[in-house]
Amino acid sequence: MPAVTAQAATTITSNQSGIQDGYYYELWKDSGTTSMTLDSGGTFSADYQPNGNSYLCVYGWTVDSLVEYYIVDSWGSCRPPGATSKGTIAVDGGTYDIYETIRVNQPSIKGNTTFKQYWSVRTSKRTSGTISVGEHFKGW
Repeated sequence: MPAVTAQAATTITSNQSGIQDGYYYELWKDSGTTSMTLDSGGTFSADYQPNGNSYLCVYGWTVDSLVEYYIVDSWGSCRPPGATSKGTIAVDGGTYDIYETIRVNQPSIKGNTTFKQYWSVRTSKRTSGTISVGEHFKGW
């Protein structure tokens, strides 16, 4: 297996995705200005100053079974999501509340269908660090 060489920090300011230091990333926004710095080793740092409802999060889908997920480290005017509580997990130096909800006949990566959503929402906001996605999967 080839070695992965660490890259210098990269700062992005517009919608884009790619691979940085062996980690996939994506920056997506509707409007306004933003900046996200990707450091080596999978850490992140964001200039996150939301105006209204917004999430600074890891977002994705699993296919088998079909699940939409959010790992939210910071938010704007509304703390998500108002769903069924599944407890808490302690990871990456903080505590996350875990929620589950069912979306019925809603848009998904497989068209309109019914699927679960899982949310991990950090109890105190942060805009930099590392997110250990696998630990959240275990908690769900």
